[in-house]
Amino acid sequence: MDRHFYHSFPRIRPGDERGKIIADGMTILQSVFENGLILAPEIVTWKQPLLDGSYREIKNRQVRISFTELTENDLLEHSKHFGPFSIEFEIEALRKVGVLPVIYMPQHLEDKTISSIGTTIVAQMHDIKHTISLLHDLAQYTSIEYWQKQDPNVTKFSPDCVLTLQNKSPDGKIEQPFQISIKTIEDILKFISYRNAPFELMIGVLSAAQTLFYPTDDQIHNESLKYYGQREWRLISGITVAGKTQSRMLNETEKEKLISINKDFWLKELSDGQRNIRRIDETVIIESFDNKPISSLISCIRVPAEVFEDCKSKYGDIVKIQNE
Repeated sequence: MDRHFYHSFPRIRPGDERGKIIADGMTILQSVFENGLILAPEIVTWKQPLLDGSYREIKNRQVRISFTELTENDLLEHSKHFGPFSIEFEIEALRKVGVLPVIYMPQHLEDKTISSIGTTIVAQMHDIKHTISLLHDLAQYTSIEYWQKQDPNVTKFSPDCVLTLQNKSPDGKIEQPFQISIKTIEDILKFISYRNAPFELMIGVLSAAQTLFYPTDDQIHNESLKYYGQREWRLISGITVAGKTQSRMLNETEKEKLISINKDFWLKELSDGQRNIRRIDETVIIESFDNKPISSLISCIRVPAEVFEDCKSKYGDIVKIQNE
């Protein structure tokens, strides 16, 4: 059978009443057509085992919307867990928008050191991004714009002036101070940057890759390969095309509508180890593609039987009854 990308909603939680599930699904569907696709943040935690038996914890903040590649028959079982409403997209249509497959990484298994290779790749990607970010920070010190942000009266600076760079411990104690001239920094950066991509682009690409990493297993419920079997793809935030960002932050009205659907979910506070955020405040939306509403790419809408006629009158013949 033909395969498509599906996004099902609302996620069914224990104790949810049928009436609320249907009402929330109708609100979400209306939002897709009025506004676009919602990309929500999630914190994914990885534990890299160290030689002394302890763990190094890496937290990735991911802002994305997920789609699953399925046949219509597969959708039946999928919707039991992810919701009785589904929007369907042709595979090529979403690929043009930039959807990417999830990179599944196995977490470390106890007492089997070599099984940590997946987590190590994730951790080292984190370290590479940190290193490139430090180089980007150094580049800022060589620009007059940086110094004018510190003091608007600055009109020039001497390349021979010396900066003090510091490495600090987690409690803020200075462990390694370095004295280095701006001219030396400029020369090193010129060497590193020769015929190379800009640091900002590298950081953006690494951030995009981190958004795609996900564990193969559901460790909370001890289900092996639980996530790997989902054939998940994602649209991620922060993508820029021809100088225009594909997504935007939610306005206050859009935030209030989402909060009304699931207050606990959208107002939950998340932490990536560097800062705390409310989920709703980092949520973004993709409104359009190729100057058309993103909803114009939807090839089919599958809804519960009790709202079929209502949805068909609003959205037309692309509406079909979702088997449950």
